[in-house]
Amino acid sequence: MDRLVILGCPGGGKSTLVNHIASQLTHLRMGTADSEKTSLPGWTTDQPPLPVRIILRQFAAWMKEDWKKAGERLVWEYLEYLLKDWGCADFFPALKRTLDEKGGVIFFDGLDEVRETDEEKKRTRMVEAIREFAKPLKKCRFLITCREYAYRREDGWRLPEADFPVVELDMFRLRQIRAFTRTWYRLTGKWKGWTEKQSLAEAEKLCEAVESWPHLRELGQYPLLLTLMAQVHGRDGYLPKDRADLYERAVNLLLAHWENRITRDIDGGCTVKPGLVAELGVRVDTLRSALEHVALSAHERQEREGGDRSECADIPREDLRQELAIGLGNDLNRAEKVIAYIQYRAGLLQARDNRTFAFPHRTFQEYLAATGIMKKSDFEEFLRKCVLRDLSWWREVFLLAAGSSQNTPKNIYDMVDCLLPYNPGDTELTSDISAVVCLSARAMGETEFVKHVETEQASRSGRYSKIHGRVQNWLLAALKADTALTPRERNDAGTALNWVGDPRFNPNNWYLANDDELGFVRIPAGEFLMGSDKKRDKHAKDNELLHTVELSEYHIARYPVTVAQFGAFVQESGYQPEEDWEEDNEYDNHPVVNVSWHDAVAYCEWLTEKLREQGHQWQIQLPTEAQWEKAARGTDGRIYPWGDEADPDRANYDDTGIGKTSAVGCFPAGAGPYDCLDMAGNVWEWCRDWYGDYPSGRVSNPAGPDTGSNRVKRGGGWGSTAGNCRSAYRYGNSPGYRYGILGLRLALSPGQQGG
Repeated sequence: MDRLVILGCPGGGKSTLVNHIASQLTHLRMGTADSEKTSLPGWTTDQPPLPVRIILRQFAAWMKEDWKKAGERLVWEYLEYLLKDWGCADFFPALKRTLDEKGGVIFFDGLDEVRETDEEKKRTRMVEAIREFAKPLKKCRFLITCREYAYRREDGWRLPEADFPVVELDMFRLRQIRAFTRTWYRLTGKWKGWTEKQSLAEAEKLCEAVESWPHLRELGQYPLLLTLMAQVHGRDGYLPKDRADLYERAVNLLLAHWENRITRDIDGGCTVKPGLVAELGVRVDTLRSALEHVALSAHERQEREGGDRSECADIPREDLRQELAIGLGNDLNRAEKVIAYIQYRAGLLQARDNRTFAFPHRTFQEYLAATGIMKKSDFEEFLRKCVLRDLSWWREVFLLAAGSSQNTPKNIYDMVDCLLPYNPGDTELTSDISAVVCLSARAMGETEFVKHVETEQASRSGRYSKIHGRVQNWLLAALKADTALTPRERNDAGTALNWVGDPRFNPNNWYLANDDELGFVRIPAGEFLMGSDKKRDKHAKDNELLHTVELSEYHIARYPVTVAQFGAFVQESGYQPEEDWEEDNEYDNHPVVNVSWHDAVAYCEWLTEKLREQGHQWQIQLPTEAQWEKAARGTDGRIYPWGDEADPDRANYDDTGIGKTSAVGCFPAGAGPYDCLDMAGNVWEWCRDWYGDYPSGRVSNPAGPDTGSNRVKRGGGWGSTAGNCRSAYRYGNSPGYRYGILGLRLALSPGQQGG
């Protein structure tokens, strides 16, 4: 691709990627590339293209009165200005000629950092400038970076996708997290005088900490936050599991210890020399209080003013000086010295110019605003008004406030109780209420509020248990709200149940469904038409020969096997799938994926033994292909579980737009005639049979060919087309095959359902 827009989250590595490619191209072009360190597959040292990097925030600042100029000329004039500013003005004609005749790679970094105002409309002009500049440069390649949220949600950011296709920068997975931590300690360990063995040991400690806690694993996906975690771990020798605690330590690190000379031995001992803050005689809490006030004030001002919310707010120097002076006995001169320390030493604020400061990442602004709010006597009411006024803007502040060190279970209770409507049924369920409930659930989960609920329930049921149940009830209502909420919103509610515990499943019974039948539904004996009628189904395939099948009564699971269910098997049995099945299995109540047919059979055998220990004389198996299809579509020949027309509101497939697995059961309108859920889309499901041709006549309880090379899989997945999610669609894979969209569903075969 010659033109590309790369989207990513804040701190996701967009600018790092741009800088890496640009620097490597520079080395290739200058002939200074190190073959061991240069990694640009597909590029050669034979006429490598000229890299040109434009930081759009700086470009926008330069525009000033020039923003009305024509788009193409605007970019050229900025490049000419840069070369002149760098003392290289004579090179501009050669630069223009090279890009025209030989080409280059031109990077426009940070489209989301360009402010849009009604008067100037710089963002709109910037998009136009990039588009016009690129048109005549046929030999050049263009790469534009932007934050995903801004680009997806607001039309004003977008370039024509036909000319500038969009890709999204993936976040770190476990293997990248491990590689990063090992590289980090291999390099930083040398500065500490550690051996290679010591460095590797510290890297493994950091890896274990990140992987042991789901929330830290989530944070570790972001390169910027993983770097911060590594810095905190390198200083303290351990990593806090709580996000707010992590930021607390990072803030303290940047405020008081950035310039300290710290040497930590491998056994955790530290040698510390005082830094500049101590020399000034300024208390850290004085700095902290001032920064909390300016952070909250700046965050509120950004909300009021609208415009670009993707970056940190501007903090006027005078505002910062006045806040500092309050804590320093109104000594403005001393406040100026502290500002200089903050500006040039601590790194917690960055100077944009002599009059304006900003936090290096919005996370710091949000965290300090949160801790400032928690010092208010009416913090719960203040947060409620903020969240209900603009949830997307105050979401992170609310979560960080919940996790701050000032908080207690009572404070969490007060925050959620103040925010959340009382009960489903008393208030109409809307998208806004659903989002508030999901936020409340996450706050409870991140602060381990659920543990306090469990402690309380061990002796009596009190207010913590009641608010916990209230959140669960709201989420369950949202999960089933197939008319009031979109598929994404229902999936968000289902996923949020992971933070407070999904009451549909019993953790004390290997996370099987929390009902008398353990989630199995009865499929009555009788005939049904299996396969497709090409006269009715335009997607019918030759391998879907229509034929009559007689089945005995059997039972099948209402949901596909979840991550929690399969995880209980792995943990208790010691069974180890051949690959790291956890890689794509993050949420307990989503269907498990990355399991082979052999893994699925092993789980069935284990669960059979466990249930027999409870007195259930059941044989758990994978369903046969015929059993699966009848459970999905019933006996009336419908094409999908719900009817004959595809519907992205009834199943998770490509047109639905979720783009990943969804919580089981969040498509209630997609249920089949026997109330089985997720039998179209979400994940493919293994069946017992070897894959083969159908018989041409009537058959009874078929189980497929005796031998084969592939096992049947059914149902389609979140990335499948609607046609592949039809109840009759069939496909096969090698029984050792694993994929991030392939799972399973359980069945009780004829004669095996008695208890």
